[in-house]
Amino acid sequence: SNQEALKSKLIDAAIQGKLTNQLPEDGNAEKLYQKIQEVKLTLIKDGKIKKEKPLTELSEDEIPFEIPVNWRWARISEVIDVRDGTHDSPKYHDEGIPLVTSKNISSGKLSFDDVKLISVDDARKINERSFVDDGDILFAMIGSIGNPVIVHKDREFCIKNVALFKNFAPMYICMDYFYWFLMHEQYVLRKNAIGGLQPFVSLKVFRSHLVPLPPINEQIRIADRLYELMDTVLV
Repeated sequence: SNQEALKSKLIDAAIQGKLTNQLPEDGNAEKLYQKIQEVKLTLIKDGKIKKEKPLTELSEDEIPFEIPVNWRWARISEVIDVRDGTHDSPKYHDEGIPLVTSKNISSGKLSFDDVKLISVDDARKINERSFVDDGDILFAMIGSIGNPVIVHKDREFCIKNVALFKNFAPMYICMDYFYWFLMHEQYVLRKNAIGGLQPFVSLKVFRSHLVPLPPINEQIRIADRLYELMDTVLV
């Protein structure tokens, strides 16, 4: 639809730095990136984040578009903790803990209308590696790939076949900016999904996917501007 086309044009412009001013007092995203790496190393040492295989160096031909000079490209898992839910199929019960799948995520909302329930035990196992906190982002990784959702947690639940993005450096990363970035990237990720009837995006692909990193104040301005535009332009 025209609305959708306009929406994606606006998001597109925003994550290229075209809807906001680059302010010298924001500083440089290179410094920001270094600080995020320090936080990450500490969390790995403390066992809060899993150490993963080193990611390949960034090459020129991977870069999808131009960004402002004070921004920096990064791979997603350098700046965000990327996990996923279970890929097993626990037994369903008449009561228990909701198991959220991509079917329960659409148009920015989490719906528990026809969610399946699993035992407290199974839920605990899943939550050991993929506990969902308030403010995390969920993103369907199988089937209808995409539909990022920022979690406003009002109940216990766990996830299956859903990517989970956690902000481990909230001083330096604005999750609302990352949400808009994922709104943009869902189309790219869909195109590159593998598999026929049940296309999917692997965790490895998410982790190495590139994200443009503006200074934190500009991340916040971009997110605010987009929310504002979506309210006024897209009614």
